[in-house]
Amino acid sequence: MTYIRNLSSNTNTDESSLESVAQGLLWKLEKEAGAKPTSSNSHEYDIMISYSHSDSQVCHQIYEKLIKDKFRVWIDRENLHGTTMSGMANAIENSTFVLICMSQKYQQSSYCRLEAHYAHEQQCNIIPLKMKVHYKPDGWLGLLVAGKKYVDFAKNQNNINISYEKLKKEISQHCQQKKNQMAANMKEKDQKNNSAITTQPVEEISSSVEHHSTV
Repeated sequence: MTYIRNLSSNTNTDESSLESVAQGLLWKLEKEAGAKPTSSNSHEYDIMISYSHSDSQVCHQIYEKLIKDKFRVWIDRENLHGTTMSGMANAIENSTFVLICMSQKYQQSSYCRLEAHYAHEQQCNIIPLKMKVHYKPDGWLGLLVAGKKYVDFAKNQNNINISYEKLKKEISQHCQQKKNQMAANMKEKDQKNNSAITTQPVEEISSSVEHHSTV
């Protein structure tokens, strides 16, 4: 939240509209500070795509392929960040996955940085996509995606189908990991419940013995 808080108090007049966006997001984050980010399966969208206008051609192709495969996808088609703060925030909050389309232009964009940080604050499943051949994320973006496996769309620019299949595989793996974690949590919960049930008669017998020994 530090970046959003700093940006909300920005005095640079060239970024006044961005400042108002940050203030809105900061208010929303502070208002919901007592609530945990949702882990519900009832998200309105499966995927939200966060991208720079310079990468719009490939990102729109990815969007079309996802829609064709029946994914529910949110994308700012016109890249009008300043006028869609509420829509962007709601999209992030209500998406299972956020695709961060990494490039130098994305990293340099304050709006893109705001989206990425908000997705991180909401503990979204972030999947980084590499959009440019020689690009390597560093600075704030390098830190945000550190340790995450990214899908390289720059390597197969003439045929993004190869990269797209890798993206679908990555999404599938994330979903499977979540299912496995949920199953493990349920198993642990059942074991605790069964343990409580089996120890109850012992406690009752112990109480009975103590009662008779005092008579």
